[in-house]
Amino acid sequence: MLIRKKLTFLVFLMPFVGNVAASGLHLSGDIAAGQRLHQARCSGCHVQQFGGDGSGVYLRTPRRVTNVQELVAFANRLQHFNRKMDPNLQLDEIQMGNIIAYINKYYYHFY
Repeated sequence: MLIRKKLTFLVFLMPFVGNVAASGLHLSGDIAAGQRLHQARCSGCHVQQFGGDGSGVYLRTPRRVTNVQELVAFANRLQHFNRKMDPNLQLDEIQMGNIIAYINKYYYHFY
């Protein structure tokens, strides 16, 4: 049932996402794993930049990310930026997909 649900989701989402499949990111990521990764790898910098719990990066107005295509594109840019900034922040596509699933569920609600 879970596989069918994910496939239905992907079939529905593809017209809106365009070339997401080529990005290698998995939009149906593991939300709990994404939350753990986000806490371990992302929150520290977000707290430094935005204070509080760091969620201001997602809640700021105007939003820099307004649809799922921009979310994936932004995640891809962050992977390259983080590679240069700190090699210890390296995340693979599955890990990035998990983080995207987490921030989408709690902040963006695109899918």
